Parts: sequence; structure tokens; C-alpha cells
Amino acid sequence: MEVFKRGVKHCFGSFLTVVAPCFSTVCASINQQSFSHVSVSLKPESFAGKLSLKTHLKNIKVINFSRLLIWHDDCSYSNVFNLKEINMSTPLAGKKVAILATDGFEQSELVSPRKALLDAGAEVDIISIKPGTIRGWEDDHWGEEIKVDKLAQEVSAVEYNALVLPGGLFNPDALRQDTEAKRFVDGFFQEDYIKPVAAICHGPWMLAEIDKLKGRKVTSYPSIRTDLENAGANWVDEQVVVDNGLVTSRKPGDLQAFNKKLVEEVWEGRHSE
Repeated sequence: MEVFKRGVKHCFGSFLTVVAPCFSTVCASINQQSFSHVSVSLKPESFAGKLSLKTHLKNIKVINFSRLLIWHDDCSYSNVFNLKEINMSTPLAGKKVAILATDGFEQSELVSPRKALLDAGAEVDIISIKPGTIRGWEDDHWGEEIKVDKLAQEVSAVEYNALVLPGGLFNPDALRQDTEAKRFVDGFFQEDYIKPVAAICHGPWMLAEIDKLKGRKVTSYPSIRTDLENAGANWVDEQVVVDNGLVTSRKPGDLQAFNKKLVEEVWEGRHSE
């Protein structure tokens, strides 16, 4: 592997340029140092096994550069290379995410993931079963109102790249009794693939209701553990759990880990079943 670092500082910062036969061989170098730009030149054989570029990028543990420029095969696995540019400051640019909620959602479990998604460049719609606004629940009292963008009856999973299900006690209980809300969520789970779905606290209740948890490893607020296990889930007490595009967490205290995995899964896109 040849590694070249341009030592001259300029308006774009320092560069790391790597010429290597395999992407995995450059990850350690990238993880150990800080560069504003990274350029990687890969040969076609570096895609042996047809692992996606995104799969290789998951090996980079710390993204501490603003732009990643990669010369790589354009998925035809030929000798024709194209330059692809990924803006790591807004990795979800062009992605559209739905947050499904109604009155009584846990305030932080909607506001915090929404901010994380917006900061990453995604477009976010608040979907509900009632028009106008919905009010959150914070600690032991009603929280702030959030504007509803669209009704569940007006939208389809086809329009979105991912779905977020906040918790709260009242919110998921109402949603799982609504036919249109259940139809909307069900659309993210297809026979041959699943679009990223992230549910926290009581949020996985909806997934149990529409029978999408069989054989899946999940976590949740402990009080609904039995309901999820009865729906066929493998419940574990962990901060965040990812199972083939399905992200689950237990409580507001897990939001930092939950948001990180949410952004990662939305960036990766839909997963094959």
C-alpha cells in the first residue's frame, strides 16, 4: 500500500491520498490520523465478493474528515472507474425520513432523532393520525407542540427512505390501534427487503402489533418486553440493537447511541431480508 500525505496546509486543509488494492487496508491509516479530505484509489478486485462501498466505509471508525473522494468501480465491476464524492458533513443529503407520532410521544425521543437527521442533511416529515399539531410528554407533564406535516392516510412508505417510531406511553398505544398508521409502517417491510426502521422505548409496540418482530433481536422499555417476546422477538437489555436495518433502544438515556445508529442505517439504505 502506498500512502501519501500532502504536507502543505491550505484552505482545504491536509490531504491523504491512498493507492491500494483493498479498501480495508487503508482504514487503520484513516482512523489513526485526521485529514480534512481523503482520496482513495481502488482497483476493481478490491470489490471481490461484491461488497458495497458503504460496507467498506463501515470499517472507518472515526469520520474526521469533511469530504471523501473515492475512485471506484461503478458497481459493474469493470475497469471503468468513476469519481464519486460523498459529503461526510451531510451524509443523508437527498434522503427523506418519516417520524410517525401522535399526542403523548416522549418529547426527547422525537426532537433528538429529528435534529440528528436534519443535521446529517436528511429531509424529515412528521406523520400523524391527526392534523395540525401533536403534543409531546416530558417527565410528568405535557411538553411542546410539534407541527404535523402529513397524515398517515395521505402517505406511503414508497415516499420515504426510513421511518422513526418515538416512544412515550400514550403515543404508540394510540398508533397501534389506527389502521392507516399500521398500513404505513407495514410498507417499510417488504418480502425481500426492509427500509431502515428505528423504534425507541415503547415504539416497538407498533412492530409487535403488525407482526414484524419474529426472529429479530430487539430491545425496548422493559415494561413491554413480554409483549415483544410474545410477538417472536429475541429481547435483550442493551443500549441500542441493530438487526438488519431495524434499530431499537430502551429509553431517552440511550438517544446518543440510538441517533448514531439511526443515521448509519439510513445512510446504508434498505437491507435485503
